[in-house]
Amino acid sequence: MNEQERVGYEELYKQCWEDQTKKDMVTNPKLREMSGSHNAKNGRANGVHGAKGGRPKLELTEKAKMIDRMLKLDMSIQNIGEVLQVSDKSVIQIKSRYNLPREETKEN
Repeated sequence: MNEQERVGYEELYKQCWEDQTKKDMVTNPKLREMSGSHNAKNGRANGVHGAKGGRPKLELTEKAKMIDRMLKLDMSIQNIGEVLQVSDKSVIQIKSRYNLPREETKEN
């Protein structure tokens, strides 16, 4: 079999595969949900989940509330760590985890 014949068979196989896939989707509705990549499925779900406002914010712990207040007062990470007697890394992790400082809302 030469290169040209092989390419011809590949095209024929591709066309037969696509035809069979379409027939399978008609006979089995669950296959329609599975078609496409997981990224495509997530994209289709955006219409449903995107309108909900995204991931909810974590509820602040007492320590996170204190760090939030201190950050709003323009205190440095080092000063906050000294006041709370925790490491700078701990303050940075809490700041990152709770997305601090947070904007003022009506609930606060």
